[in-house]
Amino acid sequence: MQAETIKINRQKELAEYAETVLNDPGAWLNASHPDLDGRSPSEAAYHGYHAAGKAREILSAIERRQRADRDNLAEANLWRQKLRKAVEQRLSKDEAEAFLSDRDEDYNRSTATIFCRDEASFRSVLRKLEIWINAFVSRRHHPF
Repeated sequence: MQAETIKINRQKELAEYAETVLNDPGAWLNASHPDLDGRSPSEAAYHGYHAAGKAREILSAIERRQRADRDNLAEANLWRQKLRKAVEQRLSKDEAEAFLSDRDEDYNRSTATIFCRDEASFRSVLRKLEIWINAFVSRRHHPF
């Protein structure tokens, strides 16, 4: 009876942790996992202390990856805001939108906004902005 309680408590602890990390913890808890000898994390937690620890390690790695993704996205959003501000200071609203949404080979066929994610890509887009201004914006003053 006490052994059963311990097994169920390990499952509950893992499930509670999964709820703090995953959008759909039930799917992860009940899906077989190759690093758990094909058992689901819930089964692994039930069957042994070490297997429960391994399941927690897997979940912890998922949590670290999610945190890194959020941090990277936050940094990218910061640089994208800086880019938008820099472009809008140099171009009219319509020109700025055209520049920021133009798909470019230098950006692997993505837009300047998507490509810009850190300081290096920000600087790269600003160099492209100078080229773009010289090629297109100056023409509006010289129609022929």
